[in-house]
This record gives sequence, structure tokens and C-alpha cells, in this order.
Amino acid sequence: MCSHNTLIIDTTYGLTIGITGHEPYHNTDSRSHVENIEKTVEQCLTSHGLTPADLTTIIVLTGPGPFTGLRAGIVFAKALAFATGATLIGQNILEPQVAWEAAHAHTTEYVLAVNDARRRQLYYQLFKITPNAATPYEALTDMDIDYPQNIANTISNLCTDTTSPLIITGHGATTYSILHDQLTNNGYTNITLTDQSVTYANGAEGLTLITTLALNHYHHHDNTAANPLYLRRPDAKLPAPLKPVLENSTTTITNSENNLAPNKRAEAPEQAEDTVHEVEENLIWTTWSKDHQ
Repeated sequence: MCSHNTLIIDTTYGLTIGITGHEPYHNTDSRSHVENIEKTVEQCLTSHGLTPADLTTIIVLTGPGPFTGLRAGIVFAKALAFATGATLIGQNILEPQVAWEAAHAHTTEYVLAVNDARRRQLYYQLFKITPNAATPYEALTDMDIDYPQNIANTISNLCTDTTSPLIITGHGATTYSILHDQLTNNGYTNITLTDQSVTYANGAEGLTLITTLALNHYHHHDNTAANPLYLRRPDAKLPAPLKPVLENSTTTITNSENNLAPNKRAEAPEQAEDTVHEVEENLIWTTWSKDHQ
């Protein structure tokens, strides 16, 4: 598989649409990309003399990012891939940030790849770059979401060499000054801030880099599923347990909710709620049956 006629869709921050090897289209208004994604894709394809049927590959950025943006981009990419038969590949947005820096590094560097999570928080992942190594960069943390002051403390615990270059790159890098200020107070003297992602700051070269990474993962059978990386727990909460109708059923019903798998509570509250209600109904039915045997 080659990168020819590869469409890239990025809704992790605003909207970026592009064909590999060409300058992308941007819409920085993160509140209107849902309405603009279809016409922007159409405009992009038309400008390059392409139709949807000409696409061989669709790469969609899977986050981490806001729920609405990721959902809009990923659902559109899945629908377009289904309709055209194009291969769909998911790629996170933080790895290209460090890969870009690694390609231009001449010394050991630390890179904090971020994306603005709003609510005074950042999505982030910390990397270490070692030029000329077999693996030019390695992740020092998992992808996560936290407040800037907590991220600064995480960096300080992992990067004890405060004189090595520390690059903070991605949307949100300059938004929260407390991150830079606390790192400075912790002794870091060589900090560089780049408040744009690869798709924004590096244009056609950025799209080529993303395509190379995504296809490499695809060919090595890594996880390239187009599943969103939300990271933040949902705002929706499970309702309080229903008032028990039967005697001595309070503990059982309450425990039925607590015994749910964490991912059901965190990732699919509506499914967890259905499960709780199903347990309650089974309990009531079982008790009724015993009383009427």
C-alpha cells in the first residue's frame, strides 16, 4: 500500500483535511467542524482532481481530544471508508509531535506532546529523544490528561537533567503559563514552546509524516483501529440505585452497581445503567417466583 490518494482527517483540534503530499485545509473554529467536515473534504478532493472513489487510504487522527470533535471526525472517516472501500487507519496525534522533533534533533531531548483538553487541563505524553539510536524516541509516560501543575511535577520526577532541551509542543503548549512557570521554578533552563500540532505547523510535510507513521503501524500489524482516545471520564453519572421494593434487597442492588467492570462505568454509563436495572429486575423476579411456588 502506498500513500497515493491518501486522505487525512484531523478533528482533534479544530479541523484539518488534506491529501498526503499537499498543503492541508484548516478550520481553527473547534465549534463548527461538525458542520464543515463534509464540504471541506469535498473541496479538498475537488481541488486535487479527485473523487471519493479515487481514495485508497483514509487516515483519521484518533485523539486524544474532545469528545464531539473526535466523534465527528471518526464517524465521518468510517462512513467514507465503508462507502468507498478505502483502507481506514487510526493514528494518535501525540506521536507525530515527537516524531517531528526526533527527525530534527541533534542531541538528547525531552518532548512533552500536548493537546488542549480545555477545563484548564492538557492531554499529554512525555517522550525522550535519543538521536541515532535504533529507536529514536521512547515514551516515558502513557497518554493521560491532567492539570498543568501536575504535569510539571511528573516531568520533574522523570527528567532529572534540567539542562537538557525540553520541548513542549502541540495545541495548548502556551495556553497555561503555570506549566512553563513551574518547570522554570523546578530548575529547567532550556524550554521551547510550540503551540501548534504537526498538521498545523508543518503543512504538507506534516501530513507526509503522519502518513508514514500510520502506514508503518499498519504494516507491522500494530493497533490502528479508528477508536477515539477520549481519556477524560464522561460527565454522565449513574443514577442513584432505585429504592428497593423487596425486603433485604438494598445491599444486593447497591452491590450490583459497584461490581460493574470499571470500563462499563467509565466508558459506557448508559450500558452500565442498563446492567444495573437488569440485575434489579432479575432479583425481583427470582424473589417473586420463590414466594409463589
